[in-house]
Amino acid sequence: MRSNQFSIIKILLFIGIVGLGIWFQFSLVFNADNFWLLFITNKLLHGGKYYKDFIEVNPPLILYLYFPPVLFSNFFHLSVYTVFHFYIAAIAVISIIT
Repeated sequence: MRSNQFSIIKILLFIGIVGLGIWFQFSLVFNADNFWLLFITNKLLHGGKYYKDFIEVNPPLILYLYFPPVLFSNFFHLSVYTVFHFYIAAIAVISIIT
């Protein structure tokens, strides 16, 4: 019985920490680097050419990591910033669980 209560407390604590992290994500000012990467990822998805339509000094993989939130926001007509915050929260939760 004691072990069961302890595991419920751990789960509630985990949910509370994740909720607090998501709240911090939405209450902070959006980073200019993230804005730029989301912007050029959207350009790339709409046919832009690397080093012709935009310049990015990070390795090209960073743009592919930003594809899921940009695709999701374009498909469902949601704000890319909101989707990006949930994307980061989901990646954090997945990395903690695994």
